[in-house]
Amino acid sequence: RLTPRESAIIGWLATDGSVGSYRDRRKSLSHQGQFRAVINQSKTEMINKIRSLLGDDATEYHALAAERTFPGKEKSSITLPRTVFCLRNGFARTLLTRAGLYDGVKADWSKLTGLVTRISTESRSAMFEAMIDGDGQKSKAGQVKFGKKRKPGVMQAFEVLATLQGIALGGLHGSDMSGKIKMRTLRVSPHTWYKCLEVSQEIPESVWCPTTVLGTWVTRWNN
Repeated sequence: RLTPRESAIIGWLATDGSVGSYRDRRKSLSHQGQFRAVINQSKTEMINKIRSLLGDDATEYHALAAERTFPGKEKSSITLPRTVFCLRNGFARTLLTRAGLYDGVKADWSKLTGLVTRISTESRSAMFEAMIDGDGQKSKAGQVKFGKKRKPGVMQAFEVLATLQGIALGGLHGSDMSGKIKMRTLRVSPHTWYKCLEVSQEIPESVWCPTTVLGTWVTRWNN
C-alpha cells in the first residue's frame, strides 16, 4: 500500500521529476551511473508545497537561469531559475521499487497505469493533485489541461486516474500549432448535449460484461 504522501511524491516524479543515473559531465566520474531522483520546480508556491511534502527525505539546491535546447526543438530557450529537490537515494529507490516502477536501472513509467488502479481513494487524490500541479495548465477562466509527451505511460495513467476520480475528459488535442504535445481538458461537467451525439439505428448485439473481484474495470474505446 502507498500512503497519500508517497503517491504524491510519485506524481511529482512522473511530471516534473527525473529518475535514473547521473549523465552529467559537471559531476565527477565517481558519480556517473549512480542512481538519482530529482524534482525541478520554478514556481514559488509549488516549491513550498514540494518542500513541505518531502521534508527530510530530500535536499535542495538552486539552479540559475540558463540557455537550453529541449529535445525536438531547433531553437534554444532560456530556462527560469529553479529549485532542484534531490531525494535521498535509499528513500527514492525503495519507494519506486515497492511501487513497481523501478527496474534497477531506470523508472518504468509504463507501469504507472496499473499502479493507479490499485491505490486507495486518498492516495489517488494525492497523486492526481501532484500531477496537476506538475504538468497541468490552468487558464484564467479556470480551465485545466494536462499533457505529457515524454515518459510513455504517464499520460495514459493520468487519463485513468482522472476517470477514477470521476472527472470527465475532453478529446485529445494539440497544445500548440505543431500539435506535438497532446493535451486533455478536464471537463467541468461530465454530461454532454444530445445534439452533440451521432445517433443511428443498430442491430442488437450481445453485451460483453466482465466481472472483477473489485466490481470495477476500466477500458479505452475510441479515445
